[in-house]
Amino acid sequence: MSIEMNLLSYGLGSADADYSAKRGFAVKPSATGVVLAGAGEAAIGPLLNAPESGAMANVGAIGVFPVYYGDTVAVGDALMSNASGHYVPVTGTNKIIGMALIPGVVGDYGYALVPGTSAGVSTILTANITDNQVTPAKLADALDPSTTETITALGASAISIVTQQTIIDSTLGAQALTMADGAEGQIKYVLMTVDNGDSVITPANLGNGTTITFDDANDFAVMRFMGTNWWCLDHTATLA
Repeated sequence: MSIEMNLLSYGLGSADADYSAKRGFAVKPSATGVVLAGAGEAAIGPLLNAPESGAMANVGAIGVFPVYYGDTVAVGDALMSNASGHYVPVTGTNKIIGMALIPGVVGDYGYALVPGTSAGVSTILTANITDNQVTPAKLADALDPSTTETITALGASAISIVTQQTIIDSTLGAQALTMADGAEGQIKYVLMTVDNGDSVITPANLGNGTTITFDDANDFAVMRFMGTNWWCLDHTATLA
């Protein structure tokens, strides 16, 4: 049975080890490249390919993806990573990184909803799951983007971390933008629609750079907050 629904996936970076037998394992970014998530750690999502060391690791970030089960899993279980990067039922206050859509046991490939944030998982966990099925409406609740802000002001402005999407319009001229730390697992999308001057974002903490510069219409960046940093996961804007 295939129920995959890919809303956001990307090449996260180079695998820091041979992951040719790790498809479906939970992964995260690090200073040395893409690594397996540890027990209870935040993860970007499951590995979608089977990269050897140094090859590009493709990761599923928002949608429904195949994942590798490391324990007995029931439909509707909130999932975390174990010490090997396997998806297992969450315990204690460990980070929720998905929700099981089909049952399975150790070594099975199941399917999990990966909504980008723990809050998204909580949305559908609090809804009724009937006849071991999650309805499309419940998936929509978890995956629906929030409101959009548009920044048109000249000079300094702060990007909202409450809205999921920010539109940059520099019709009036260059912009110096700041962005505060987000919540664990939070996804942020930024798109420049009008370019009449560079718009430079300086997040309070950016794990793989210092600034993100938008200097052409249709430049974009997709970021996720993990640990104590924003991480730029995909972009046409300039990361420096």
